[in-house]
Amino acid sequence: MKSYLKCLMLFVVMMPCLSLNAQTLSINHKDTEVIDVKIEKSEIEMISNLVYAQPPIYGYKNKALEMDIIKPVSKELLPTVVFVPGGGFVSS
Repeated sequence: MKSYLKCLMLFVVMMPCLSLNAQTLSINHKDTEVIDVKIEKSEIEMISNLVYAQPPIYGYKNKALEMDIIKPVSKELLPTVVFVPGGGFVSS
């Protein structure tokens, strides 16, 4: 119990010091530069409500699990991003 109180007291004493140190740090702006990024609008193809599986879920005989695919129209290879909103691939 005493070591717990010592750790707690050390934490309480050190926290204000750590936060003050973070506020007084200087930022070196010599090595930074502003980058002008050209924003381009590109054509996209969207496939909505594509059923990728129909497992029995929660007492339903066949629950259609759907996804949307959004891809840019381009001949060059592009990276893939998979976005899974809460619930994973179980149900929507």
